[in-house]
Amino acid sequence: MNQETLPIEVDITVIGGGAAGFFSAIQAGLANPNLKIIILEASRKPLYKVKISGGGRCNVTHNCFVPKELVTNYPRGSKELLGNFTRFGPVQLIEWFKAQGIEIVAEDDGRMFPKANTSQAIIDCFHRLIQRQNIDLFKGCKVNKVTPTEQEGFEVELTDHIIKSRSVIMATGGSPMAYQCLEKIKHKVVPLIPSIFTFQIKDEELHQLSGVSVQGVEVSSPAFKKSKFRVRGPVLATHWGLSG
Repeated sequence: MNQETLPIEVDITVIGGGAAGFFSAIQAGLANPNLKIIILEASRKPLYKVKISGGGRCNVTHNCFVPKELVTNYPRGSKELLGNFTRFGPVQLIEWFKAQGIEIVAEDDGRMFPKANTSQAIIDCFHRLIQRQNIDLFKGCKVNKVTPTEQEGFEVELTDHIIKSRSVIMATGGSPMAYQCLEKIKHKVVPLIPSIFTFQIKDEELHQLSGVSVQGVEVSSPAFKKSKFRVRGPVLATHWGLSG
């Protein structure tokens, strides 16, 4: 859809067309089918990270089904996430996808993928659900500002358009814009630190292997001499370097 078809007023604006944005919009629509919900994605490639995750297979979740164990993988957010994972964790996510006709299966290392073994199964599922619920997706729509209105709701400001929205869901990942907007409307933002990241390596021969995943790779770094840091697992070659 293009900028000319953007609505003037909606119930919920979801900023970010990744997995979190689609899932949030879908869940809101399932809870109340009468809501007018839109998704705004700055790029032209919604769900792009879903497409390339897990070497193109999409590692949906992990087979760690006890919330108290699961939160130990989130050192800075374990306390805050315990309640969330108790209400909706890997068990509920697997059941949710099963209800949509997608079976999620575990591999030996605990990672869980769609049985179809392709991320396209998840992408097609999300697109099918937003179409079924009449949720509009707008690509190439960068949000510049979110401002609370004097009445209930917000103004979502794009380059040449303003949307009045009763509620806004931020699903923008690590985008600085989102955190700047949240700080301006008095939300407390904890300083960010890298968590899951990739390595940029300027090597044309490596870039030619983009999309190739290798199992059982051991990685070490001279930056961790004292701790003798080593980790073993799958490594994915990308068009910019290495991921995992």
